[in-house]
Amino acid sequence: MSQTSKRDNADAQKWRESERHIFVAEDDPEMRRLVADKLRKIGHTVIEAADGAELMHRLAMAGDNHQFSQMRVDLIITDIRMPGSDGLAILESLRASGWRTPAIVMSAFGDSHARERAEGLGAVFLDKPFRMDLLIHTVRRLLE
Repeated sequence: MSQTSKRDNADAQKWRESERHIFVAEDDPEMRRLVADKLRKIGHTVIEAADGAELMHRLAMAGDNHQFSQMRVDLIITDIRMPGSDGLAILESLRASGWRTPAIVMSAFGDSHARERAEGLGAVFLDKPFRMDLLIHTVRRLLE
């Protein structure tokens, strides 16, 4: 069994055990781990992705028969600049497909245009670096 298949199976098991499922896409492994660990500590199941392609794969797995649906995807947190697809392009694609899942978009390179695009897609924009308490407050507000 490949490493990805093992992670997918482990994620599927966690899926059944928790109430809230948050997808975190971030190409910086330290930042991804920091965000994911903090969210797990407050009781959420976190599905991690290292880039845009992996995020899309994991979101597809979340749906019935590997088709896009909003089943069990409670929140998406994504970086903008990642290898492959960027976070805003992914969010635009999801919105065009009818997904209304809450989203947080984060970037160290946020400009006013990126912020406007994110907010136009209904996402909350966070400038990196940000305080973890701000992220947690935003997550709680979006999951209410």
